[in-house]
Amino acid sequence: MAQMRENEKNLKSAIDTAAEKTKGAADWATEKMEGVKETASQFSEAVGDRARDMARTVADSASRAKERIGEWASETAEPVGEFASEAYNYTRDATQQLGANLTTAIRKNPLAAVAIGFGLGMVFGRLIMPPWHNHA
Repeated sequence: MAQMRENEKNLKSAIDTAAEKTKGAADWATEKMEGVKETASQFSEAVGDRARDMARTVADSASRAKERIGEWASETAEPVGEFASEAYNYTRDATQQLGANLTTAIRKNPLAAVAIGFGLGMVFGRLIMPPWHNHA
């Protein structure tokens, strides 16, 4: 009988220890998820800021292009061709830089990138889904 009580006591102790460790693991996982959420938020903000900066840069470039094309309209086609080439090269370089920056950000924060990609996929999927689609 004493052996049985001892076994019950050991079993209860083992269950209590397992419960404490499980709670500790759950708390740790919760902390890590909060960190991922914060990283995803920062990543999203950084990407948004970078995209806005690039859009402004492209808009400024387009504005400068418009001004320069107006000045060159009366001149020969050669200067216009040179400017078009410059504008193309500038835009290409800016686009490549944006791609490189996004790649770097994704490599630094792969979990956040996956989370953002999943979220954007859900948003775009919802936007293109026909309104009569059954969500069953």
